[in-house]
Amino acid sequence: MPRLTIGPDEIHDDSDCYVIAEIGHNHQGNLETCKQLFKAAHECGAHAVKLQKRDNRALFTRAAYDKPYDNENSYGATYGEHREFLEFGWDEYRELQRYAQEIGITFFSTARTSSRN
Repeated sequence: MPRLTIGPDEIHDDSDCYVIAEIGHNHQGNLETCKQLFKAAHECGAHAVKLQKRDNRALFTRAAYDKPYDNENSYGATYGEHREFLEFGWDEYRELQRYAQEIGITFFSTARTSSRN
């Protein structure tokens, strides 16, 4: 029987469902909000939490990146500034890794570096 180990969990045909809570950018660029989402996912029984790391300049054309973004939910004057605001750097990722270990949930991130066009 095929088996996959992620963190402390072994996944196979007879194991319980492995639950990954997709945090994405729902933390709104705030480290403490992200930690709260990790904690809530853990309390709800998720095995893991996942963020998305993006190379915004590679994902968007220059025109799209520099396009004005006048929206009540905007974190920047342009769409690129908005997207960059939502990105955590290495220091934040290290802090989140420490926090995830502290509360007992597996943490990982997927990378998005190019568009699907």
